[in-house]
Amino acid sequence: MSHLGQGPEAVLNRFLTQMAEWENSFYASQMELIEGGQPTAVCDAEYKHRLASILSACSLEDTKSWARLDGMGCTRPSMYDPDRDLLEVVGPVGKSWVATVKQAGGLRAVFRFELVETSGGWRIKKKETFRDDKWHKSTL
Repeated sequence: MSHLGQGPEAVLNRFLTQMAEWENSFYASQMELIEGGQPTAVCDAEYKHRLASILSACSLEDTKSWARLDGMGCTRPSMYDPDRDLLEVVGPVGKSWVATVKQAGGLRAVFRFELVETSGGWRIKKKETFRDDKWHKSTL
């Protein structure tokens, strides 16, 4: 899905919403299979495809950022929840646009997203997590 014409905040909000939906659905599907003693390989492949679609629509391809495709981690509560978490716009920083997301549940982590404008619209360039008093690049 193209985000051409959407501003960076709209793209980030869409990403956060899609990721929350993906993770909640993946978690529920996996738990149902695991509790039923069923294999999860088909489910894993389906949700890997869905995740790849979200990442390619909302972010620039990057080994670190897209590492979640390898680990396919999902938890409850989900990593992102736009209804729960606080998004604070930092604004333009050079040629980028920056916002932070503060989790109001779970680990209560703080993430910083940097988006850049491309020919295909705004895309997430990187995500960082604040820990040990500094920002560390992390997976989407």
